Amino acid sequence: LAPPPRALQKPVPAASCVSHLPKLFRLPLDGDLPPGMGSMAAGEMSFIAGEEEVVIIPKFKLNSLEFICGTIKTLTPAIPAHVPLWLAVWLKKRGRCRIKVPEWMEAERLEKTLDEERRHPDKFAELPFHYIEIAKEVLQHASDDMENSHRIRSVLQDIEDNRRAKLQRGLASLDEHTLTVSLNNVAAMELNCIRNITASALDRMRSNDRVMRRSDDGTPPPTIDG
Repeated sequence: LAPPPRALQKPVPAASCVSHLPKLFRLPLDGDLPPGMGSMAAGEMSFIAGEEEVVIIPKFKLNSLEFICGTIKTLTPAIPAHVPLWLAVWLKKRGRCRIKVPEWMEAERLEKTLDEERRHPDKFAELPFHYIEIAKEVLQHASDDMENSHRIRSVLQDIEDNRRAKLQRGLASLDEHTLTVSLNNVAAMELNCIRNITASALDRMRSNDRVMRRSDDGTPPPTIDG
């Protein structure tokens, strides 16, 4: 089949591949992203983020532990300790520690981050790579260890909404002239959400570009049989 005349061909923007991006902060930790929205489930992303360090205040003494991921130093009551997120949650569920809210997750810091997101419509504020997964775990299991948990949750959702809108605008701007895409400060869950969308859109645009080049230089277009 011959390609349509060049004048009738339109670029295929990435936005045509998806009507909206999911609200990641509202997804269950053990849930899946909507079909076509990513290559990993939200639970898998949370598992990976479990290795991120947080600070706990132990309520008991525990000798150092050796894990494949590294050594957990001796825990002493009332002495802050750095441990992986998964261990902090495990101990918190058993009433053996308090989880200290990360500095970036304090209400005042989050409001400054939200203000930065709003002031720079084409730039993402710097946040931990796994900020969504960490925040969800801390809010789910340690909201009693923090002040203003409702305020923190509300600001986090505003930040995510703002960043999701930026991603949608970025996807809509992709066309056949796009050579590179800047993803500075985009978080893990956000990247996972747009991975398949972006790759599919760029593949389609490259395919269209090859067809148009054949049409321009007089090369016979491919047939259905190849």
